[in-house]
Amino acid sequence: METATTETLGQRLARLRSATGVTQEQLAEKAGVAMGSVRNWEQDHRRPRADAALRLARALGVTVEELLVLPSSRPARSDVQDPPGLRALKRAWARANEDDRRTFLKFAQQDGGNTSQAEGVTARKSRIGRDELKKKTNSGKKAK
Repeated sequence: METATTETLGQRLARLRSATGVTQEQLAEKAGVAMGSVRNWEQDHRRPRADAALRLARALGVTVEELLVLPSSRPARSDVQDPPGLRALKRAWARANEDDRRTFLKFAQQDGGNTSQAEGVTARKSRIGRDELKKKTNSGKKAK
């Protein structure tokens, strides 16, 4: 139902009330709430408490979920696409044989999947390069 995503709670309440053919006063009496409360809810000035919402839903012959359904700014899961890299990974996984999958999982589980091993290699290389640079500059100073 398209209206559920665009209408306010007050609009939904008024629509459901009209669909059952009752007035605000009749709904208030049937639900055991004040008529002014029904008016405030339909005009979106206030929101019903949980107990009042339950009584309203029963009086209207709908579930509380139908009465209180709120529009979502998030798209439905079926409308969301995976990023291209993840789609490619899923395709590769689907094509991979059992040995390739085991190898991949073993690789991913190494060192908790972190890149610290590669970072360690980079750090050692930069330390070695820094030490060599010091040696060159120190040997140049000694030559003078």
